[in-house]
Amino acid sequence: MGLRDIEERLFEGVRADLEDAGVTLLDVEAHPSGASLLLRFVIDVEGGVTLDDCVRVDRMIGAFLMEDDFVREDHTVEVTSPGLDRRLKRVGEYDHFRGRRARIHLADGGDGPLERSGILEGTDEGDVLLDTGGETVRIPLEKIAKAKLLFEERKNTASGRKR
Repeated sequence: MGLRDIEERLFEGVRADLEDAGVTLLDVEAHPSGASLLLRFVIDVEGGVTLDDCVRVDRMIGAFLMEDDFVREDHTVEVTSPGLDRRLKRVGEYDHFRGRRARIHLADGGDGPLERSGILEGTDEGDVLLDTGGETVRIPLEKIAKAKLLFEERKNTASGRKR
């Protein structure tokens, strides 16, 4: 079984249970790490991911891996938040991060630019919708070479403290 097969099987195997627990599974990555396998689970939770969320999800994944014995290699499980500037890989992430700024690089810009930045508005009929500042552009998923969230610093009050 290849790494991509392992990623997909794990994603589909744990996604529903995590959603029932209030956790969104964004991605699963499998990477060789010396003689073992690193299994990275990228999660998100309403209000932000906490250490307690990561521990809880790690236990759920551990239980799944003990029941479903298809990962036979020695492995390490890592549970992480998506980060501030996450690379978007799965179609569902464009909807999950609706309202966030993103930069999208196109494999072929046609008559337009090869890079677009704006606010994600989700997906519709195989296209990503991106508000580029007053105009919503439709970008076919198959034309996207790379997409990444952009970090936006939160504005503080004049005193420098958040309210």
